[in-house]
Amino acid sequence: MSDVLYGINMPRSNDPAEMSEFERKHAVNLKVVVFDEEHNRAFLRVEVGKHLKHPNDPGHFIQ
Repeated sequence: MSDVLYGINMPRSNDPAEMSEFERKHAVNLKVVVFDEEHNRAFLRVEVGKHLKHPNDPGHFIQ
């Protein structure tokens, strides 16, 4: 399955070459890792900063 860019930080484009630096750092990327058809549920991998490393220090967090 393909990756999905999602959320409040959704970039204007799905093409990283067309994203701003902020968008490449903050776009939330969701990927379905496993889909359980029997129970109709999905297990997702959530990633921020896939296209450009996101800062992970104590002063940079969501309030």
